[in-house]
Amino acid sequence: FNTSYVASQRGGTFDCALVYGEEYNIIITKPGHTTYSIHSYIAGINNIDNAEAILYAGDVNGDNVINAKDHAAMTSCFGAKIGSANYTANADFNEDGYINAKDRALVVANFSKSSGSITLS
Repeated sequence: FNTSYVASQRGGTFDCALVYGEEYNIIITKPGHTTYSIHSYIAGINNIDNAEAILYAGDVNGDNVINAKDHAAMTSCFGAKIGSANYTANADFNEDGYINAKDRALVVANFSKSSGSITLS
């Protein structure tokens, strides 16, 4: 099967070019979020349109689980803004250019969560 990496866009949508009649493992990513995988045989134009992939904000270190390591990474860059030496885009979950209480609240709200995978037929 083929593997296709796609980035989630603002609003949670993603686009990828797939070939009908092929089997795919689609890996959906977004910086600072958990990763989700969809395994599907692409039989027609609509067979992944309604797939629900949940990416949780708060995965600063990219290990696909939100935990104490992410909280520590958030603490080390808390208060930073774009252009600061300690600014880390993976911790700016709402993409407003600042790592602040809004971002930290997402780590707390999603603590211990991870994304999974789904197989569609």
